Amino acid sequence: MSGQSVYSEPPPSYRSYYTSPYDAAASETASLLPKSKPLPRRLNVGRCILAALGCLLFIIWILQNVSLVPCLLDDIPAPEKRALRRQWKVERAAHEAFTRQWDSERALFEKEQLGWEQQRSEWREEERKWEEERRNEERHRREVERRRQGVYWTEPVGDQHCAGYAMRVYRARLMDIPPDLNWLEVCSDMPVTIHGRSIDKPDDCKRDDHGWVWGNWFVSFDEPSCVPYWDNIHNKGCAPGHSGMKRIEARLWGIQHGDNWEKMCATTPATIDGQLFDHPMTCDNRGSISGMVGIWDVPDSRWC
Repeated sequence: MSGQSVYSEPPPSYRSYYTSPYDAAASETASLLPKSKPLPRRLNVGRCILAALGCLLFIIWILQNVSLVPCLLDDIPAPEKRALRRQWKVERAAHEAFTRQWDSERALFEKEQLGWEQQRSEWREEERKWEEERRNEERHRREVERRRQGVYWTEPVGDQHCAGYAMRVYRARLMDIPPDLNWLEVCSDMPVTIHGRSIDKPDDCKRDDHGWVWGNWFVSFDEPSCVPYWDNIHNKGCAPGHSGMKRIEARLWGIQHGDNWEKMCATTPATIDGQLFDHPMTCDNRGSISGMVGIWDVPDSRWC
């Protein structure tokens, strides 16, 4: 018994009740949780098959999206799909270019709009200044009007001779101008009545050496003695040096003694071949026998 180990194995009948010291030590360090059972081999194989199938489907999906593999449910051929994708890319690029152009134009429009707003603001400021100046001028005019109540014109007198066709110059003196008022300002806005018609202001104002203020009016109405007329029209043939033009001449009648023949001729209208001419092209004074003659060059492509 001394030659045997104290830890020799027990007899077979006691093996199930006997615990080896080594087993006891191992049991003390072992986990108290129950050990997981290993998965069955068939389940592991199924999982691998499912993973491989998922990878295959993912690859097929990628190939279908890049049009390398046709889809069984897709009725569009792969070449046509690739062409559609290229067309879509071109259209998208064109749309992006259009969007950039539109953004650039919008920025330019906003810049122009800002400039318009600035100009509008400047115009409003100028309009305000003009309105203020107009109000000041109106107040000044009313003040002058109030203070010149005693100012008046003498009776206008017409010149002996006509100043032109249907025109005569009338003159009148402005009386009782207050010494502290500007004579030109008072004269330039002083109305008068000639031939029963009111005229707002003179055509010009002058001050002579005596300090008298005179107003002049060029009256072109109700002056029958200043209305000369043309005699019969004479066709003198084609105008020399003017192709397609004919020469027309007529003598002027009805000029008053002492009137300026050249001025009356140059302001008298005429109607030739249904066309109204305000005045002759030129006037020719041919003396007391032939008188003052007006000359016109009138279009005539038929004979000239």
